[in-house]
Amino acid sequence: MSTAIMPKPSTGTLDAFCVASPVSGTHMLRWAWDVGFLLGQNTQQIVSQRYVLSATTSRTTWISYTRNPGVSVLMIEAEAHKGTALGANGTVTVTSSAGTIAWVAAGQSYGFSGTASAFTAHSTDNIHRRKHRAFLNVTGLTVGTTYDLKFAFVNVANCNGIAKLTIFEVPIGTTDPARAPTEEIGLEGDSYRSGEAISTETTTSARGMARLRNQIDKCRIGNKRQWQVGTSELDADAFTTTSAPYASMMAAHAARNPTWRFRARRLYTTAANNVYLGAFRYKVTGGGLARIRFLINGVEYNSGDITSASYAECTPFAVNIPCNGATDQEVTIQIEGKTTAGTLYVSRARLLENES
Repeated sequence: MSTAIMPKPSTGTLDAFCVASPVSGTHMLRWAWDVGFLLGQNTQQIVSQRYVLSATTSRTTWISYTRNPGVSVLMIEAEAHKGTALGANGTVTVTSSAGTIAWVAAGQSYGFSGTASAFTAHSTDNIHRRKHRAFLNVTGLTVGTTYDLKFAFVNVANCNGIAKLTIFEVPIGTTDPARAPTEEIGLEGDSYRSGEAISTETTTSARGMARLRNQIDKCRIGNKRQWQVGTSELDADAFTTTSAPYASMMAAHAARNPTWRFRARRLYTTAANNVYLGAFRYKVTGGGLARIRFLINGVEYNSGDITSASYAECTPFAVNIPCNGATDQEVTIQIEGKTTAGTLYVSRARLLENES
């Protein structure tokens, strides 16, 4: 029997149920409700980013994605920049480092199939941009493995490309651990109702204390938070620097040095960091030896030496997000780079939670 997933967490805190005495079915049902919410409804936003620059030049944008437990579908929505004339259209082709893209329904890729003139734009309206939306089946991707989604734009006529790209994991309404306990998330809710015996069972059964502990661990380390900013891999769009000492990587965007705000997930105490992996897509010209770094509340985490002359992902490196921020674990993030020669280009910066 399928179990409904609550659209919001239960009221109150669960620590009151951590008692050193026998518990009731009500205690267990509350746990089951909140585990279902965390894994089935509290899914991740992968990217929601506005692209400042627009041009008729073809361009490619790479989005990093790590599938979380229980997720089957991604919603992908792209807004088109205002066209330069009537009949503005182009193509956007989505591919994956995992291979063939599978849309939820055959032919339902809309503006993302690479079909000529499928990606259209208003020519007179900068406020109400035309939106293209489709749903991507990600059941073929391994949970916890990081993939790249490639968005390749080509102008057909008068089209200026993607203005904003939004991707998030689609929440689910029910789960069925009784029928498929090894694949499904959550717990069988009916097993924890009043009058039911509380059993031990196993991590791969649908119910019991072992199943509960296993699913709580999925909430803690399996459901990974993801953060990224980026642009296309057209050199004119990329974040750049030619500086020998560390300098802002935002030169392509009016030489601004923005600060992003991020909130750590406090899983233990304020003294324990929220652990992430950081990485960049980059290239460096002129034979330069480069480095890129995150500044998290002013603390440096850098890529190490990087040299690729074509766009590539650097080796992921450890980043600690402190949990002792003055305002609810809030931190600031800045990105800087340096190179010994030529120009350093960065098309994406990302953080992926890496708790263990």
